[in-house]
Amino acid sequence: MMRATSRRLASLWAAVVLIAGLSATPSLAAPLVHLAPARGTVAAPGSGQPAWTQAGRPVAVRYAIGTPGSGRLVAARSDGPGPGGPAGRAPNGAGRPIITGLGPAVASPPIQASLTGAPDNHQAGFSGLAESNQVSPATEPADSTIAVGPEQVVQMTNTALRISDRSGSALGAIVPVSTFFKLPVTNPATFFDRQPRVAYDSLHGRFVATETSWDCISDPNDAVFPATFGHGYIDLAVSRTSDPTGTWDLFFWGYMDLLPGDPSIGTSTDKLAVSDNLAAMTQGDGGANDGSCANATTGYAGDLLIANWADVVAHNGSTLLSSEFVAADPNQAFGFRAALQEPATSPTLYTVARSTQAGTLGDVIVSTFTGTTTKSGGVTSAGSWDLTDLGVLAPFADPPAPHQPGSPATLSSGVDGLAQDAVWKAGQLSWATNYPCKPSGDGTTRACVRVSQVTASDAFSQPQAVQDFLVARNGFDTYSPGLALSGDGTLMVTTTQSNGTGSNYPAAYTQYQRGTDSSNTISPSFQLAAGTGSDPGGAWGAYTGLAPDPQIAASVWGAGPYANGASGWSTFVDRLGVTAASTYVPINSIRV
Repeated sequence: MMRATSRRLASLWAAVVLIAGLSATPSLAAPLVHLAPARGTVAAPGSGQPAWTQAGRPVAVRYAIGTPGSGRLVAARSDGPGPGGPAGRAPNGAGRPIITGLGPAVASPPIQASLTGAPDNHQAGFSGLAESNQVSPATEPADSTIAVGPEQVVQMTNTALRISDRSGSALGAIVPVSTFFKLPVTNPATFFDRQPRVAYDSLHGRFVATETSWDCISDPNDAVFPATFGHGYIDLAVSRTSDPTGTWDLFFWGYMDLLPGDPSIGTSTDKLAVSDNLAAMTQGDGGANDGSCANATTGYAGDLLIANWADVVAHNGSTLLSSEFVAADPNQAFGFRAALQEPATSPTLYTVARSTQAGTLGDVIVSTFTGTTTKSGGVTSAGSWDLTDLGVLAPFADPPAPHQPGSPATLSSGVDGLAQDAVWKAGQLSWATNYPCKPSGDGTTRACVRVSQVTASDAFSQPQAVQDFLVARNGFDTYSPGLALSGDGTLMVTTTQSNGTGSNYPAAYTQYQRGTDSSNTISPSFQLAAGTGSDPGGAWGAYTGLAPDPQIAASVWGAGPYANGASGWSTFVDRLGVTAASTYVPINSIRV
């Protein structure tokens, strides 16, 4: 399945079912909501930066659906067309800044981080999910992400989910991700899914999970949901409480002949977003019943779905509104990544993307979104900046394939040059990506990890560079980053490292930058889990999701993958940073 983007077709659909725990069968029929077609752009003129087209807001069209076992979309009736969504704001409407380019300017390339003398700050935890836990044998890559609440830990890999307590004791059986998201079960299979992510929003006390799913059902004459090759879906699950073993609400948006790949979760105080990369299906399944319609796709543009937290928390599917934005110009931007706020303290939603437009190939695009989906003004794009064109940051770049001992000699699939794990905190936007570099003392261009951080104090001010550095190691490839900021402002980075010699199999590592450390510095790397054999599949993946601890401000959790020989990949859950509460400090009483 490509990490790419594609042509937006005429209609988008959304529905909701309820999940009572992890194994109950939903019985509540829920409405299907139709989003209006494109209604204008939100470009800032003269800036040379991408604009985002607002695809519309939901209109009052409702359909009943059957139970998941009978098919996700069963059109029954229409309640009438209802009013359309509002038109997009004019490029220079009230409250929108005119952002002009300062170029041509040349941004400095990222520099290799200097090492601090900071000690190892991790505490080993417990074994995480492995390739053997996946629904299908040899499922790659791991795509491991983790979320931590007050009492429980949720880990998701490509096709499996596990909930445990903080010590690693499982709270129930390992659950297939397809079962968790209630995909219809048929034999042979007609629904397929990959690329899940999970996060915890401490402001609202909710776990949030998303994934890509699709079918290869050709039904061009269907009156409601026609498709020549198949349908793609963004699945979104939100827990009712801070307890992930309880009830979850499940929402999904469906696309005709489109695959919304590599979804990720973004949050603000009032917005819950899912960003993805749209890709057009260009072939059918061919009768193989293996989901191969997702293997041949043509990339097009980034896609962003924004819902109001108030509607999500009310878990009322009939009133769940969402706004959608896509790149306004074909081939303009992809690798669209919405930023997580943990904890959420700003209503502005921040995103980062990679330009694919001719003349600005690889440029770094940062955008902001304001407003809510339930207000008359709707959500708007408040600003969008091509930071490469403005001389702030050098462009993205694709790394070479990382090396490993044995066969295959390189990990050739999945390690891309797109932004990963975007985070907003305290007026700064940070993200990590894979990047090509020559580590200090090394004469070979290798896969390295790039960490970028810019100012993001409000929705309308042009971001400025805070730091832009490389995590690299002489003689080794460094790739598949995870990035998070702990509650005390420590920037935590995890990576995979390997090379083609000896026993240097893909292994999990961690490094960090304290709030008091100088810019473009980082601690020495510390191994979290050693690789024990060559990864036989060669598809390692581009990211590893980390999770700030809502209970312990200085702690971040990770579930890093490592190669396990013939067994494929395994993961190990570690706590990074200070892992205990502060010591008791007496406070003298005063008269009030």
